Amino acid sequence: MRRYILTPGCALRGWKLLPYAIQYLYAPRTEFFGEADWALFSACDGQTDIDWNALTDAQRGRYEHWEKNGFIRRARNGERLRPEQEYRYFPARFKQGVQWSVTGRCNYRRL
Repeated sequence: MRRYILTPGCALRGWKLLPYAIQYLYAPRTEFFGEADWALFSACDGQTDIDWNALTDAQRGRYEHWEKNGFIRRARNGERLRPEQEYRYFPARFKQGVQWSVTGRCNYRRL
């Protein structure tokens, strides 16, 4: 049995039409996943025992790949996700970024 947990900079997220994602909390980057990978990722909460011997070679390879690339790490006893890392679903569509342009035509401009 193994337990994995998301690394501190990653969080579980979902949006309308894109329900399975890992978002980097300190960088503008989001990775989207399919449902099969999501089932593996959502077990990385520090509390769920993962029966390594029951996994397929492909599933074990996914965990090893994610660990190598810094998404997850082995969890210590009693460790759990921080509140900001827990799954949050946003009913709006995903937006990579927003750009604001304040011009001289702003109605809040002082005369």
